[in-house]
Amino acid sequence: MSDDYPGMKFNDTFRGDEPTQYNACVGNNGNPSYREYADGFADAAIILIDKALTTLDIDEQIYPICFNMRHSVELRLKHQISQLKLIRSEISLDDFDSAGSHDIGNIWQYFKDKSEKVDKRFSPIVDSIDGFINDIAEIDPTGQTFRYPLSNESVKHLVDVSIINVVRLKERFTVLRKKLEELLYLSDSLIREYQQGTYTNNLSRVDIEKIAEKLPDISKWGEESFDVIRANLKLEYSISSRELSDAINHIKKHYEFSQKIGLHIGLSNAKSDDLVVFFNCLVRTHPLENYLDGPRIVNFQGVMDKAISRIKEDRENDIESINDCKSKIEIDALIEIFSLYEFGRYLDYSEYFQVVFNNEILLKPGYERSEQEISSAILHYVHKKNAYDFILRSLIFLGQKDIVDKLNKEFELSKYFDFIEDREVIDEEEG
Repeated sequence: MSDDYPGMKFNDTFRGDEPTQYNACVGNNGNPSYREYADGFADAAIILIDKALTTLDIDEQIYPICFNMRHSVELRLKHQISQLKLIRSEISLDDFDSAGSHDIGNIWQYFKDKSEKVDKRFSPIVDSIDGFINDIAEIDPTGQTFRYPLSNESVKHLVDVSIINVVRLKERFTVLRKKLEELLYLSDSLIREYQQGTYTNNLSRVDIEKIAEKLPDISKWGEESFDVIRANLKLEYSISSRELSDAINHIKKHYEFSQKIGLHIGLSNAKSDDLVVFFNCLVRTHPLENYLDGPRIVNFQGVMDKAISRIKEDRENDIESINDCKSKIEIDALIEIFSLYEFGRYLDYSEYFQVVFNNEILLKPGYERSEQEISSAILHYVHKKNAYDFILRSLIFLGQKDIVDKLNKEFELSKYFDFIEDREVIDEEEG
């Protein structure tokens, strides 16, 4: 077998074979992590419990059941510790030996201490899990209790336990597994949040947003009451004047948070006139009347006839759109419009909009963009049927009220897209 697969280590027991649907992917084939290993051991524990409840082979099955459960939890915790570094890179995990540490109590305590330093949102879920982990640590701290009948000192295990109910065990483990999944979801969410770079030493992005909501309009910052507000914020968040200033600087430069203090941050390159030009190109390709609500009956023969008759007209529209965009919109502004479309597909963190813009290949330093590439990019976005929707939603999300108002006045967009009117209602309520 090894001759057929150079560099692979096979033997008569551990190898692939027919039927191939029963071959498991391991190693770099699937690249499993702590998480996949943990899920496998957890699934095995539940399968064994269900079998034991059917066959009543409980006395024999309890050991692999509990071993699999405990090992799954250990692997989960080790995975969670590795996640902390991905949330905040400045958090050091050099003092943790993932491979050599098996004391689940120590592993859990390490995670609790470190996670508290990473983000305080870990605390509620950590508190809810604490009792479950402590139960495991009390009975099987190092993973030996259910693995061998005797300890390294030849002392019989579980003498002071005597009875374990597998139904209760399954109920508790099912709850714990769900909570560990919630913990993982939180970690994944925080990884994405902190990747935006909007945080300080003690403040998360959410903290900074809440501070923005508590700050008065920027026009009132010169008043004496502003000093009182600053003092209260420092006390509430246990931060220094310098860290509060860092948070305020984040707010001032932030598309979303700046709106909360009455500060407007415009787009870096694209102006309202640029968007008007681009929307005129969209109108040529996708008339706004097509976006009116109502039943749409498609006559396929009619569509084909129209498609054939409009080939020449479409080509002329494409040429006109290319010429208009190239002659009336600067390249950086044009690419920012493209970025509005891409950002509108997700409407995630506003910081991501700048990432989309910076990653645009046509803006790469030293990149020699050809006229053909620019023309192709223009047509790519002009032909997008959802370009109105995505660009408008991005503009609203990023607080570009003046641009949206001008586009709406120019094209009567609120007749075709309800969310523009919804935004106006929200603005009035907030006002």
